[in-house]
Amino acid sequence: MKMLLVLLIFLNFSLGFGNCFVEAGFYYKVNPYILFAIAKVESNLNPYAIEVISNKKLPINCSKRRKNGKYYYSCFPKSKDEALKILKLAQKEGANYSLGLGQINKIWIERYKLNAEKLFDACYNVYWSAYILNRCYKFFGNSWKTIDCYNKGLLASSESEYVLKIYKELSSLWKE
Repeated sequence: MKMLLVLLIFLNFSLGFGNCFVEAGFYYKVNPYILFAIAKVESNLNPYAIEVISNKKLPINCSKRRKNGKYYYSCFPKSKDEALKILKLAQKEGANYSLGLGQINKIWIERYKLNAEKLFDACYNVYWSAYILNRCYKFFGNSWKTIDCYNKGLLASSESEYVLKIYKELSSLWKE
């Protein structure tokens, strides 16, 4: 627990978004530790992170893997401008993508008519992550399915690989 406090203080002073987890968690009545763990797992706390999933090979210079006939590009740009270039290409090509700290997916962006570019703002992204997690909580209640819902929507499972990743990240926050 002390480690999380130190991390939040560090993030707040060095990156300017540590308080966002607490404020968004309070506002949407979700656990800020879970929000933090999701952001750590999803983006390694890089507010410009973007994952692109495409049916065809794209000219994106990021870590790439191929699975089930699709190309997955995991990008960790150092600037918003770099992230925006990747986003524009993904949009132009009709690819699926997830953005920012919480890796908010195109499906949520379209459903809630979000400004995709603004999701590279750390606090804006954390607030929307909290909102999505709150929606999942209202559907699944206080269960691991709520966490998986954040990642998969209503196809959530309480025993997924994603849930295990979040569980491990949460566990590491309480180690002293």
